[in-house]
Amino acid sequence: MSSVYVTCCTPKSKPVLTANMFTEYWRSPDDGWHDEPDIGYSFDAGHHGVITVLNRMTGFGYRDVETGFRDSYAMNARGKMNYGKNFWLASGMFDIREGIKLYRDEMPWDVAVALIKENANNCVGEEE
Repeated sequence: MSSVYVTCCTPKSKPVLTANMFTEYWRSPDDGWHDEPDIGYSFDAGHHGVITVLNRMTGFGYRDVETGFRDSYAMNARGKMNYGKNFWLASGMFDIREGIKLYRDEMPWDVAVALIKENANNCVGEEE
């Protein structure tokens, strides 16, 4: 099994998510301008895709939480990622980890992806 799997996920199965499965992958340095740092979290389900959560200060002076989903299967004919067609971004304080907590602390992968797609308001990918 590949090292990208963080759960007991096989090529035919999809993970069941919990909020604590997301790992911090980025934190902004303390620049003295913001009260709290921008923080990025992610869960990589290998060939099923990646879900990211970013808590950040916007350019308008308020904090926002946005959740994104990138589909790993959306490749073009040359085997390159179709970045504009396979990414959904839900902003406006949409944190999938909070949704997971409300969903009995565990959420099937397909339910999480569907919620992100339903709430996507900035980037809306194309279904194949």
